[in-house]
Amino acid sequence: MTAQQSAPGDPICLVENHTGQGLAVRQDALQVLANITQPVVVVAITALCRSGKSYLMNRLAGRRTGEGKGGEGGGWTLCAPMLGFLSSVDQWLTSTVLVWGCRDAELSRPAPGAGRQQRAELWLFCPAGSSPEAERYDLLRECIRQFFPQRRCFVFNLPASVRDLQHLEELPEHRMEPEFLRQLEKFCCYIWESSRAKSIPGGCKVTGKMLGTLAVTYVDAIQSGAVPCLESAVTALAELHNSAAVREAAVLYQELMEQRAELPTETAEELLELHEQCQRETLQLFAERAITADVERFRLQVEAARLQFCSRNEEASREKCTAALQELRSEMEQRIGDGVYFVPGGHRLFLGDQQALVERYRALPGKGVKVGRGAAPEKGGKKMHWMEHRIRGYEMAKKKWEAERERDARKLHWLEGQIHEYMKAKQEWEAEREREVERLQQMEDQICRYEEELQLRKRLGEEEEEKKPPLGVWSSTDVQ
Repeated sequence: MTAQQSAPGDPICLVENHTGQGLAVRQDALQVLANITQPVVVVAITALCRSGKSYLMNRLAGRRTGEGKGGEGGGWTLCAPMLGFLSSVDQWLTSTVLVWGCRDAELSRPAPGAGRQQRAELWLFCPAGSSPEAERYDLLRECIRQFFPQRRCFVFNLPASVRDLQHLEELPEHRMEPEFLRQLEKFCCYIWESSRAKSIPGGCKVTGKMLGTLAVTYVDAIQSGAVPCLESAVTALAELHNSAAVREAAVLYQELMEQRAELPTETAEELLELHEQCQRETLQLFAERAITADVERFRLQVEAARLQFCSRNEEASREKCTAALQELRSEMEQRIGDGVYFVPGGHRLFLGDQQALVERYRALPGKGVKVGRGAAPEKGGKKMHWMEHRIRGYEMAKKKWEAERERDARKLHWLEGQIHEYMKAKQEWEAEREREVERLQQMEDQICRYEEELQLRKRLGEEEEEKKPPLGVWSSTDVQ
């Protein structure tokens, strides 16, 4: 059940076994699997080389001939419209049906009262002996019992004569043993009818791309020395696949919302209903693609996208409301500029026009969720509805202007009084200054007269001293 509807191609090596390097997954094979987007049925065929793996794989795929790959290590895959086939490697971890081929003559020996299926069951439980070769033989049968709890055994006779076996794939059917062809038909019908799409724990069906991821996980585990673990592989696959499913779902949600949402919506509830509708459709896609029920991650991604649409819805509404308000404002400003309201009765006319503009604004369709909620652009960090602020506040602004004008008149009168007092005080100060200058001048004049008088007295005193006679000088001898 793959997406490949054309004729099957040649076998492709999926897992290579490099000498000295170990196993490696081929990228070209992963690309082939990545192109298969539908669930796949995986039939794994494992056996010793040259034991008919390629022949069975080709016949199950509806091919008569095909390139045999016997003798080469690793895993080979062949994609057909209904099945995917793997061969030549331990594939029970990645397959839906495992075919284990072996050659043993004991299976052909008749057993009294037992059919072929019963003979095969007896063969599985009969010990072969204690020699090393017998122990290896018993180990093989033990593996079949353990790995095939539900099993069906098909015993094939030789398909043709020994001479024709070398060219079996080119041998026409009329030259093959009829009993072998009947056994082969039963085998193919059983595989076709009993095989089902491969799934992993949780019920998720595996696509070709997911199968490639599982193969890479197993090979990486083997290369690192660990034991391949189905739970770890499923966890890694779930993380990878769920992340891709979330991305795809988010893209689908975005596309659906872009197609159906006509922004701005009239109400927030309208956008919410559309979101829930798109989320249900997107959740269906996510549930089909996701491996585990990781719905929480999906809801977080969708919720982030929803918030973006809510923001865009509000912005579209804000722009629509702003444009409507701008148009109404320009009409009102034109009438104010023309002086329509600066006439007797202009205030009453203004109030009537104001109410008419409000009604026109409310009647405009398609304004969205921001109508009446501060739809005007933000300025200075404040949201302002222009109509509410300009039209309804006109009368208050007028009264405020008149009050301010009265305050300015009182302030001007007070300033004029202050200026008058200042001028009066200045005049008094200048008069006092002039009087002080006169007093200082008088004092300077008095001082000058006083100094002149002193100079005169001094000269007169000196002249009187010069006019007095000289005094006589008497000695002691004259007295005797």
